[in-house]
Amino acid sequence: MNSMPYEFKALEGILVNVCLSLEKDFSSLEPTILENLDDLPTKLTSRQLEELRSFKQRLSQFSARSQEVQRVIQEILEEDENMINMYLTEKSTFPKHRRNLVEHEEIEILSESYLQIIDHLTNRAELLDNAIDDTEDLVTIRLDTIRNRILFVELTLNILGLAFAAGGLVAGIFGMNLGIPIFKEENGSSFYFFVCVFLILCSIMSLYWWLFKWCKEKGLYSS
Repeated sequence: MNSMPYEFKALEGILVNVCLSLEKDFSSLEPTILENLDDLPTKLTSRQLEELRSFKQRLSQFSARSQEVQRVIQEILEEDENMINMYLTEKSTFPKHRRNLVEHEEIEILSESYLQIIDHLTNRAELLDNAIDDTEDLVTIRLDTIRNRILFVELTLNILGLAFAAGGLVAGIFGMNLGIPIFKEENGSSFYFFVCVFLILCSIMSLYWWLFKWCKEKGLYSS
């Protein structure tokens, strides 16, 4: 590589520095993000969710940087005139010499080799971003499941409350100062009391079952 012109060595130095910087940034992100993604489905905490959002933002910034470098190199490779004009040493040594537009193999090989490195880093960042999106979808599904369970418990308690309220209404009616002949019979009040309690409980259970079935038919609850 000692035969390379000075401008090519300078360009390669710049590309090496850019690639090393991108690789260093990505290496600091990837292991931590993968560890967070592995732990998140089983250890769902608000702190980990905030960390994941922060990592995703940093990953987006990295992707923007790598894509910008990728775009610049691609623009150079797409324009033959740009690559010809990069032979500065030759232009200064032989100012009257004009290269053919297709005679830029050295700079083309140099640019393409580092473009492959940038492409590799960009693709890895994209895969990692997709993994974050998939994990977020999984977390959303899990949170929806937990929310549905909470709603089911709340709905069950509301149904039970309504059923017992209906039973309390019946008990309230019997508890009023009304004369009920059956309770005036000797040795008969206890029997009729237990009969009334049994009927009230049956009414509560029937009402609960009917409300529960109605909620399932209306789609308010799904097992």
